[in-house]
Amino acid sequence: MKLFFKFITTGLLLLICIGANAGHSTRSALRDSLLGVLPNIKTSTDSLEILLNILDLSDSKTDRIHAAGQAYNAAVNARDTFEIIEAGLYWMNNNQNDTTLLKQIRDDFSMLQPSPRSREAMLYADFLISENRLLNKPLSRKEIVTLMREVQTNQESDMYEKARKLYIICCTLGKITRGSLYGEYVEMLMSTIKSLQLHFGVIRNLLYSRMAPIYTNNLEPTKAIEADKELLNIIDSLSTSYSMRGRKYRMMNRNRYICYRRLLCNYKALTPTEVEIFYRSIRKLAQVNEEIANDLANNPRIEALYLMANKKYSEAIPLLKKSIAHQGNQQFLYVLYFSLLEAAQAVDDKESSLEAALELNKILNDIVINKSEDRYHEIQIISNINDLQVKESEHNVTLHKKELKRKHILIGISALAVLLLSILIATLLRQNKKMKKLTLSLGKSAERLRKERNDLRDTRTELIVARDKAQSAEKLKDEFIDNISHEIKVPLSAVSEYTRLIVDCIPDNKNNYLQRFANIVELNTILVLRLVDDLLDISSLEHNNMSVNISGTSVYRIAQVAMDSVFEAGFSAETNIKVVFNPSHKADEIISTDEQRVVQVLINLLSNARKFTEKGAVTLDYDIDCNAGRITFSVTDTGCGIPAGREEIIFGRFNKLDSSAPGPGIGLYISRLIARLLGGHITLDTTYRRGARFLFVIPI
Repeated sequence: MKLFFKFITTGLLLLICIGANAGHSTRSALRDSLLGVLPNIKTSTDSLEILLNILDLSDSKTDRIHAAGQAYNAAVNARDTFEIIEAGLYWMNNNQNDTTLLKQIRDDFSMLQPSPRSREAMLYADFLISENRLLNKPLSRKEIVTLMREVQTNQESDMYEKARKLYIICCTLGKITRGSLYGEYVEMLMSTIKSLQLHFGVIRNLLYSRMAPIYTNNLEPTKAIEADKELLNIIDSLSTSYSMRGRKYRMMNRNRYICYRRLLCNYKALTPTEVEIFYRSIRKLAQVNEEIANDLANNPRIEALYLMANKKYSEAIPLLKKSIAHQGNQQFLYVLYFSLLEAAQAVDDKESSLEAALELNKILNDIVINKSEDRYHEIQIISNINDLQVKESEHNVTLHKKELKRKHILIGISALAVLLLSILIATLLRQNKKMKKLTLSLGKSAERLRKERNDLRDTRTELIVARDKAQSAEKLKDEFIDNISHEIKVPLSAVSEYTRLIVDCIPDNKNNYLQRFANIVELNTILVLRLVDDLLDISSLEHNNMSVNISGTSVYRIAQVAMDSVFEAGFSAETNIKVVFNPSHKADEIISTDEQRVVQVLINLLSNARKFTEKGAVTLDYDIDCNAGRITFSVTDTGCGIPAGREEIIFGRFNKLDSSAPGPGIGLYISRLIARLLGGHITLDTTYRRGARFLFVIPI
């Protein structure tokens, strides 16, 4: 009987594949056939395949929700992890406002075997749950400022949690402002998502689908087109994945149609070839999808914009007017009125031109007002962040004063203890002299032994006192470095931030004059902070207090960050020095290491190469030994080189070949300590004679 049902199911699937390109009625008939077979299937594994096909053939939202729920339950019963996530994501997409269901599916995902796909699915659920919470209970300005401060000051060890917080910030800011502050946090969110290296597309699809219409409404066509093209790439990847898994009738025509339709709204930024491709793609989709065909018939916006792109102004004008009157086009009024004005002026239709100009003026006036309000809200938020920073600084100062007071008390107690110990030692010495006089009669031998014993006792006491003083001095030195470093960094950061704030508040006609001085202040602040950070790194490395965060990262990314930190546009500030990376064009690799520490070492090596190279080239290269499980970075320059006999001296603390050269001479010392911390080493390649070459080897 089981084989019979299997045969029937296979036959129906074959019919479906044959009729995959048929119309809506054929798909409905095929879906009904599968629904008739479903009750006779006994196992969850067998029913799952049929339910997924029913899901793909469901055209109405109600049918899709019902089929997704059934497929999800069948996948759970069959313990098919891949399809649990697949059906769960689809079910969530069609029930985004049902917070209870979203939480239930999210909890189910958390019980699965941890994997990149399950973590991405849970993060996606967190995004949707956060959106619903914000709809019911928006964050107050104080809460959003606190959250922004947390993201700015705390280095999240869990990048997924950082992405969740950034998404909440972006959703909240999106309701308050669409200005530069909102764009800054959107870019920060996108950067964090990229660093997570999510390969399944669901998160990127969500973000691009949210951002594309926002960019369009904000009159940023280039960004909108880029987002929609990324969406189309994701849709193509998903379609390929579905096809490879046998789900050839999993249609994503509606998703493509939305992207093409939005792209044509930005036809001004498209090439004529792109306009033609997107328009033909829409027409092609309408031939096989009744819903899309009806939308095109009821809303002439696409046809009107296509005519405008082809400069057929007379034909476009009546369609543009109908599009403007259509209720579904309210968010595109700027594009429509702008196009109507252009078309009317081209055919000398003064009445339409005047009408479009007046309405366009109102829209532009509203945009200016909105931009002003956005800027006002952003300034308020930035002001609140600065107030919070000031309060934190005041709190830190108070804590520092209390700590100093406690240390003074400890120093006083220590001094008193030393005084009492000195008195005790003096008393013991006097008693010892009396003992010597009393025992003088015991003879010369006893006297000699006693003298030696006393000498040894005195030596030991002095050594103990010297040891205690050395330990105390070392501790006070470390505490002094930590405290003074903090005291330097806080005011320097404040100077830099307020200098930049002052310049930003100056009118544009006076801004350029002060910008140069602000850049000088910021540059010197960075130099001092970098020196302070180097001193802190030495203290942490010498006392084994520096932590290592191992994660997967790209060799190209590491090299790019290091080179961008030292050079600009592939050249040094001195134009006769060229910067070269990976001259043999090796492919990028993913390695497991602490990206931040590796970048720090490469920056030090590249900075030294740049400092001591007057002309020629600085080359950054790498070589991976998979058998030995290690990677070797090499930094080669055509500078003055390292004299013989100084190969190890240069790695000492505060050692410099040229005392007139800038810098404290601790870069190579810190680099070697970090290399050892990572389980590797740094050496000078003594076989290279045309300059200097440093080899940085670490395990991967």
